[in-house]
Amino acid sequence: MRKKSRGDRKKIKKLIIFSVVGIVCLFSAGYAAFSSNFLIGGKGIIVEKPISIDTLKDKKVDSGDGLYIDSTEENRYVYRGESPDNYISFNNELWRIIGIESDNSLKIMSETNTGGAIAWDNDANPDWKISSLNKHLNETYYPTLNEEAKQNMTLHEFNIGKFYLNWDEDVSETSLLQDVGYEKREKWEGNVGVLNATDFIKSSLDSKCISGRASWLSADDMPCRNQNWLYKNGECFWTINSNDPTNPKYEHNGWLIHNYMGGYGLDGKYSDANAELKAYPVVFLKPEIMLTGKGTKDNPYFISK
Repeated sequence: MRKKSRGDRKKIKKLIIFSVVGIVCLFSAGYAAFSSNFLIGGKGIIVEKPISIDTLKDKKVDSGDGLYIDSTEENRYVYRGESPDNYISFNNELWRIIGIESDNSLKIMSETNTGGAIAWDNDANPDWKISSLNKHLNETYYPTLNEEAKQNMTLHEFNIGKFYLNWDEDVSETSLLQDVGYEKREKWEGNVGVLNATDFIKSSLDSKCISGRASWLSADDMPCRNQNWLYKNGECFWTINSNDPTNPKYEHNGWLIHNYMGGYGLDGKYSDANAELKAYPVVFLKPEIMLTGKGTKDNPYFISK
């Protein structure tokens, strides 16, 4: 048998070294995958590890755009700022997460309105439970959602209490906690609604936006539209809350998010309930869902199957 030359022995030595290095790298990659948000699939493909709603809460921030602890409701979180990473794919469409409820369900709002202007109620009735918008969302819109979307939804309570603002009241004497209390005076359970007036207020990072009354300080100073991802420049759209007026003249009004374009207008103001404005559907997702993705517009959260 021919003895291995020195060159052959060097080649074998190099082969052994490269093999050991390769094995170490493979195990290192595997460890990194398992110890982060990734895992190795059945064919050795590294895939993203789904996260729970509790893990999503760990992404909370104390400054800048992002997920904040809700200061008005215990164990609740809300997305605030100009452009937080709260995008989510639902019903094969782009939606956004308004907040995480105390029961860990996700409150989300569609980026697409119902397809044109629509009245809060055709007869200007200020009761959400029998409003024509409620009927449209739950009897016409809801059946169009795909089955997977419906399976990920949960029937949920909406706070539909009439929203009260006293424009003669000093802003310093008002509070967001008081506003939330008005909304919680009445509840309705359903599949689809629209956002609350206080959802809009909470989403602003402007330090002046402390309450519904503070949403309009003057025609040139409406702080709740600032640093607020829910503000849609050029659009007016409905909230789920009707008006609780001091003047009976306005008892048939609903609250909306308004774009001030001259004349009289507020970030949040009331209008005749039979006026036709945009409506963005809002639903709740089950607490047990798991998510992948980053929450950005290009890489939104996806509900893991």
